[in-house]
Amino acid sequence: MIQIGVYILALSCVVSIIYLLKQHKPNKLRFFTFFLLATLIVELTANYLSSKDISNLPLYNIFTTFEFIFYIFTIRQFIHRPLGRKIFLYTMVAYGLAAFINIFLIQGIMVFHTITYAIGCLVIVFCAVYYFYEILFRPTPVTLVRMPDFWICSGLLFYYAVSFPIYGFTNFVMSLPHALLKNFNLFIQILNIILYTMFSIAFLCRFKVTKSPLSLSLVPY
Repeated sequence: MIQIGVYILALSCVVSIIYLLKQHKPNKLRFFTFFLLATLIVELTANYLSSKDISNLPLYNIFTTFEFIFYIFTIRQFIHRPLGRKIFLYTMVAYGLAAFINIFLIQGIMVFHTITYAIGCLVIVFCAVYYFYEILFRPTPVTLVRMPDFWICSGLLFYYAVSFPIYGFTNFVMSLPHALLKNFNLFIQILNIILYTMFSIAFLCRFKVTKSPLSLSLVPY
């Protein structure tokens, strides 16, 4: 059965597509729309494989590695200091290599890559914290609630800080009784709902509602 988090993800995709279509010029979030669509396809595929009793671990191993690299790339677009951007670039390359070695040579493609997933969680938390560090020292004041990057980084910081201890022990958790697994799955779904809701807000916060005598319309800032 498709999890409720997938529906929230689909809604986030729709919102991001509307935002993309209303933009008159390319912006930093254009890649995020395609990423959300790719995530939705992966989640639907994983659900299908699971319904057929086919392991979806290889799919998740590969995609979560790409996911971490993409999130580092995204946060890198939001920061301005050259040294920070250079460190983020090196981190993307190093993480990709480490995950590849772990998945194919150490833990194996048929086992969830808990080692590099846990490392990826910590890396994203560090990147998000660095983003907020830069925000604190910006020379001009900013309205955070109108900044898509604020909502994206807040969602990533919360999600990976909370899920780190859970996903880090996924292979152990999967051996727990079914009743505990249901609670585990529910908690993950709640985290997904929060994450994709904040992604949706990231796109919606750039719209203002204009009221006319006949209708309401959304206009991008």
